[in-house]
Amino acid sequence: MKLKKMSLDLPDFTYPISIVGYTITSLPIDIVAQSVGVISISINATNVTGNIPIDIKAQTVGNIGVDIKAQTLGTVNIAINAANVTGNIPIDIKAQTVGNIGIDIKAQTVGNVGVDIKAATATINIATSGGVNIIIDKLTQAAYLERRSTISNDNNVTTPTAPPDSMTGTTYRGKFFPRGIRGFIETLSVYCKRTAAGTITLSYSPQPGMGAINSVTITPGAAWDWKSANVRAFWNYDSMFIWISACSADVSWGRDATTPYDYLASTDSGVTWFTGDYRLYARIDLREQTIGDIPVSGIVNTIEIPSVVSARQEVVLSNIPASTAAYDTLQVGAGETLIVIFGANSDAAMEALKPRILCDGNLILPFDSTFESWAYVVTATSPGIALGVWDGTNHLYVLIVTIPYPFKRSLQVGFYNYHGSLAYTGWIAYVYKKIS
Repeated sequence: MKLKKMSLDLPDFTYPISIVGYTITSLPIDIVAQSVGVISISINATNVTGNIPIDIKAQTVGNIGVDIKAQTLGTVNIAINAANVTGNIPIDIKAQTVGNIGIDIKAQTVGNVGVDIKAATATINIATSGGVNIIIDKLTQAAYLERRSTISNDNNVTTPTAPPDSMTGTTYRGKFFPRGIRGFIETLSVYCKRTAAGTITLSYSPQPGMGAINSVTITPGAAWDWKSANVRAFWNYDSMFIWISACSADVSWGRDATTPYDYLASTDSGVTWFTGDYRLYARIDLREQTIGDIPVSGIVNTIEIPSVVSARQEVVLSNIPASTAAYDTLQVGAGETLIVIFGANSDAAMEALKPRILCDGNLILPFDSTFESWAYVVTATSPGIALGVWDGTNHLYVLIVTIPYPFKRSLQVGFYNYHGSLAYTGWIAYVYKKIS
């Protein structure tokens, strides 16, 4: 059935358009009016091989209903250009196969827009602007079921096609899984082997550059195989970064040179990372994950994972050489400081030692000065930084810091000896909160 272009230029009215046919090649519908009440367009055909451009121009439009049923549907373009759409716009398209469907609605105000597309194959692109909410319901029971999942980047390859990498010193190797990890993590696995007794340690965090949330240790077998370690903990982020943070000399791990490349490496204990043309064989086994979720990038929420603990350190840093910095053990992970106390037990140490806090390798105190200089700028009532003790008679000097300095990768507390030739001793005590 071939139809000529239908053009209506009418006053306020309610007008139904109903077309029933076997094959429709092209059906342009163009409605121009100052005010339109209800527009109902119903097309029932076996095949629509051409185009159906529906163009509605009006100052005010009530309800617009478009109902298209066809075995095969070509191109449908629906354009509504109105200052106000006071009613609803239900669009119902049923077809076995669908070509392109374009829906363009320009209006100052719009009621409800319902688009229902039932087709075996279809590609749908949605673009919005302003404060528009989109609700997509797949209307399938499977969308609400939970499943177990193995997330891997090896494409089930069982043999490395390139020699295994090596690791010495502070060299790390990692793989970033950017989404789909939220759920209960059962195990982490790596494809590996050993020639003697040895282990390999996998650390993990939400993203590269963060300190490890936790680590697991794996004992490889004598032949190439997947080996796993139990995690058995909830993971509330959509992403996970896994890296090899320790490895015995007799242990190797698998990688290949097949695209897509996703190899990340660090030679400075995870401070910076660079890419490589390989794929690390790593896997995550998880359960209780909802399938069919819409992928989301960026920050979804601000859940601290998986729990927060506090740790306390107290140490004497003895005989710090001249023009040298000395720190307590590097605290690796993410968290923030709760309280840091610096002490000097002599006038000479008070004049030479600079208290220091490093978060992610960066000096964090507002200025880098000795005890003696701090005494000029802080008092017992200074917020966050105060002199706990300043006793020149007994030669006791204490600086207390209660500002919560956050860190994502590491924390270091210690002194820099400002003196040009002599060594001095100081002591530190601190408590920090760690996500663990």
